[in-house]
Amino acid sequence: TDCAKCHNPNGWKLWEFDHNTQTKYKLEGGHEGLKCESCHQTPMKKDVVLDTSCVTCHQQDDVHNGRFGERCDRCHVVESFKTVVIGK
Repeated sequence: TDCAKCHNPNGWKLWEFDHNTQTKYKLEGGHEGLKCESCHQTPMKKDVVLDTSCVTCHQQDDVHNGRFGERCDRCHVVESFKTVVIGK
């Protein structure tokens, strides 16, 4: 609702947004450098709010078929879903 947070008054297409400082979800590891539309596929009318649990985007990658719940970050790291750290 506060367009000036990201958009420049000199032109709507001139905008700057730092996901790491302007949201509660840092784009790090495998998420770093993704295009906005990789996650944001539905236009929002108000504040942009997405579920930040891994299964929101990675359910199809879950070889466990949900048997270990939705807390993938207990064993997997953001650098690579294939990297597993037991007892993290």
